[in-house]
Amino acid sequence: MTQAPQKPTPASPVQAPARLRVVAIGLALASSLALGGYVYAQQQGGGSGDGAGPTRPTLPPGARNPGRAPTPVVPPRAAPAPQVPDSQTAPELDAAPEVDRSPRVVPDNRGNALAAGQARVDQLERLFRSVVGEVRRDGNVMTMQIEGIDVTVVTDPAAGRMRIVAPVAPQSALNAGLMTRILQANFESALDARYAIAQGALWATFIHPLLPLTDEQAVDGLGQTVTLVLTFGSSFSSGGLSFGGGDNSNALVEELRRRQRDFDESI
Repeated sequence: MTQAPQKPTPASPVQAPARLRVVAIGLALASSLALGGYVYAQQQGGGSGDGAGPTRPTLPPGARNPGRAPTPVVPPRAAPAPQVPDSQTAPELDAAPEVDRSPRVVPDNRGNALAAGQARVDQLERLFRSVVGEVRRDGNVMTMQIEGIDVTVVTDPAAGRMRIVAPVAPQSALNAGLMTRILQANFESALDARYAIAQGALWATFIHPLLPLTDEQAVDGLGQTVTLVLTFGSSFSSGGLSFGGGDNSNALVEELRRRQRDFDESI
């Protein structure tokens, strides 16, 4: 005879509360254990439960060496406040000097030099007339003849310069040998006067500042310039002293100097 399957018997009302009490006790025990571990970890310097290992607690100064007293911490000394002088006792400052803004007048030195230069040209004209005789003047240029040589005196009062020139020969007549001899003469026997080439010609010339030029230097300049023309091709000498080489024919220079001395005595 087949027995009918038995149906499970439901728990009685008395057994259900007993199981719940067992579960509640387990949860309480687990919570107590977890709380105890957290407290222990905090006492040992552990982390906050983020997985990091326990860290060493920071000791106060002197704790590692109980025999040494902790070093006192001295706060930094504050800088003294700047002293502000009392407005009543502070010294008074000197007033700034007044600036002279009046227009300044610059003397016309150029005009004075021009007038002095022009006066010197007039003096030279009188000197040359006494020494040479006839002198033709056109403004600041004077022309005359000495020993049949045409001589021109060019003056520039504004620049304060003067120049005596006399033609010697065309430049086309000069060969290499003459050019070398001319340069030698400029070094040793031409002295104050010089040979020079300009405008396709060979010239004898004497150049000097206008105002410092004395009467004696002006007369020597005339004589040396003319003598260079007369001695071209022979001694190439100006007639004065030379440093060596060539003839020292200074008869013309001496004659002009004698006439200049006579002119000085007549003044």
